[in-house]
Amino acid sequence: MDRPNRLFLLALVAASIYSQTTAGRFSGSVTDPSSAAVPGVRITALNAETGQQVVETTNAEGRFVIYPLTPGLYTITAKKDGFSAFTMSGVQVDVSESVVRNISLRVGDLSQSVSVTAESAAIQTDSPAIAATIVRQQIEELPLNGRDFNQLVLLSAGSVDNATGGNNDFGSVALNGNRTYGNAYLVDGTPNTNSYQGTSAAPLSIDLIREFKVYSGVAPAEFGQGGSQVTVVTQSGSNLYHGNLFEYYRGTQLQARDPFNTTSAASFLRNQFGGTFGGPVRLPHYKGQNKTFFFVNYEGNRQYQQATRFSSVPLDAMWNGDFSAVLPGVQLRDPLAARALLPNNQVPVSRINKTALALRPYFSSPTQPGTGNNQVANVDQDTVANQYTIRGDQMLAHNNTLGVRYTQSHTGGFIPNLLGSPGVGRTEPLDNENGTASWTVVLSPRMVSELKIGAMKFGDVTSYSAGSLPTAASLGIQGFTANNPAVPLLPQMSFSGVGAPTNIKFGDTTSFGEAALSMIQNVYTVNETVSRIAGNHSLKFGYELHREDYNALQQSSAGGQISFSGSATSSNSTGYAFGDFLMGLPSSTSQVPVKPKILLRQTEMAGFAQDDWRITPSLTLSMGLRYELFLNPYEDRNRLAMFDIKTGAIVVASDNGTLPVSLYLPAVVAKLTDANGNWKFPLLSDKQAGFDPRRLLATQVNNWGPRFGFAWHAGPKTVVRGGYGIFYSRYPFSTCCRRSR
Repeated sequence: MDRPNRLFLLALVAASIYSQTTAGRFSGSVTDPSSAAVPGVRITALNAETGQQVVETTNAEGRFVIYPLTPGLYTITAKKDGFSAFTMSGVQVDVSESVVRNISLRVGDLSQSVSVTAESAAIQTDSPAIAATIVRQQIEELPLNGRDFNQLVLLSAGSVDNATGGNNDFGSVALNGNRTYGNAYLVDGTPNTNSYQGTSAAPLSIDLIREFKVYSGVAPAEFGQGGSQVTVVTQSGSNLYHGNLFEYYRGTQLQARDPFNTTSAASFLRNQFGGTFGGPVRLPHYKGQNKTFFFVNYEGNRQYQQATRFSSVPLDAMWNGDFSAVLPGVQLRDPLAARALLPNNQVPVSRINKTALALRPYFSSPTQPGTGNNQVANVDQDTVANQYTIRGDQMLAHNNTLGVRYTQSHTGGFIPNLLGSPGVGRTEPLDNENGTASWTVVLSPRMVSELKIGAMKFGDVTSYSAGSLPTAASLGIQGFTANNPAVPLLPQMSFSGVGAPTNIKFGDTTSFGEAALSMIQNVYTVNETVSRIAGNHSLKFGYELHREDYNALQQSSAGGQISFSGSATSSNSTGYAFGDFLMGLPSSTSQVPVKPKILLRQTEMAGFAQDDWRITPSLTLSMGLRYELFLNPYEDRNRLAMFDIKTGAIVVASDNGTLPVSLYLPAVVAKLTDANGNWKFPLLSDKQAGFDPRRLLATQVNNWGPRFGFAWHAGPKTVVRGGYGIFYSRYPFSTCCRRSR
């Protein structure tokens, strides 16, 4: 299920990463007017928003590293007896960023001070990895259709939209040649990836996002998973109360009419509204300034529109058996009279099928002349979405911090079917929950522990509605699933041939919308990272544990299909598809019993060690080793099977050798067994075949991922980077769903 990808990079090439921490760091060296190193300088980083301070002292070589720093704006001060105090304001530390600034002290008294304003570095000088940071100003000011922050990922160099790039792969964005399904999305260090399709799960409000970063290049061992990564950091409260309210309106009331549209304009109304509020917690006898902060966010979306449907529908006279309108081009024949011509293309009323007549409400009457593309309708389609986030941060003694965040979103609405039949269509609500708890502990002046516990839930479950129109159950159509809203409530009526009308179906396109679809994903994560500064070395060690549960079903044409071909040569056809339908003469039918959902469980573990060694102020080496253990998934009811090419047998997961025969479809068992109940082909349990119990596939235990990179600051405007790494990726879970049919 996992495969290694070896990458050798001397420039910007996307890597595979899966973030552990979001904190940044500030480093540099301190010198005197003669450019000599100054040891023992007290360096303080003050967060301008929360008042949090992190203090470090320069080593014997005058170098320092301040870590961890929450993304934000900082004021840096440097003090030592015999020198004037130095203050640098406006230092921006972004998510997981390493900021390098060197400080030059002047001889003088501490009562004297030198103040400067930091300028943004044009390029990062001490990391082989390259990252594009999308900051708050870009998120607020750049136009976004639907306020979807994922569109800003395309600002990253080497990014290609999956749709416009002609890529039929999963995922939404391909970065620098990486497969789109390998992208990882995180919120405050917790996964936010829809593993079924390799896309972002929870649709975060742009007012919630402080900034996000898109990684590429050779990533250190701290990061895992193949592809690239989008790491989002949410906003937090500060010492000042701040908030906003917004309302965005878009509707046809203020739009000019399309001069090329000859039909009535379809109405459209969208309201997106919400707000944020955050600040220090204040309670009776407690003031949370510099200590306790909160932040809340809500966003709603109400969209009501009319979707235009262009259809081919039967003429009203055809429902009475009168097909004279298609003469002389099409001459109907009687399949029950040796295909003799039907006089004047008239189907006798006594020969019209009652079930076919009962389905007439699915078709509207023509609004345009002719028999093809003769009906235009504007039908109601709506979208309702709500999301909210609650976040709290607590500053503890000795610069220790606690943080919690919970995000929930729901998006739903009604999508009318291809014909625009009243009340007929589907709903596909998307439900997301995402939460993070973090605890940062300063173990010593040069050692920090960061623990993150996260959980996410993604749900995408389709249901179908027939409104008040007939269904397979109400019509008594036998052999098809009845009264199950998880599948279309009527088999698709498929028409082909000359003059064929539009299919009767529940989906909104010709090829989509008839599946039994249920995609539920639960992810639980624990990440522990310990960082230590030892001289010129920035060391990191960490461990990750991921548990993923999948409750899934993807089965196309779940409601079945009845086809009418209108064959000019078949003995069972009138020669016209709707004539066949009206007389109850299908050319074929198909139906497969809907399978129960598969319930897969998977555990992943990883550990890493990383050393960023700053050999000189202009040269940094990054060396690390990562080990990943992917336990292959097992199915909760042992419904996994695979073909053994060596023995020619089908090997099935079992409960200590006992096959789950009771879960097999009876119709399938009947076809695959003989009169005595014996299988017609070799069928072995995992125990009999000597395969891994329940998982079938042996777990790969050699997933070692060495990393090496360098960054050389060759000049004021030049940085040379290079590196090598081995990464491991997985295919989207949808692939597994398809193989499990």
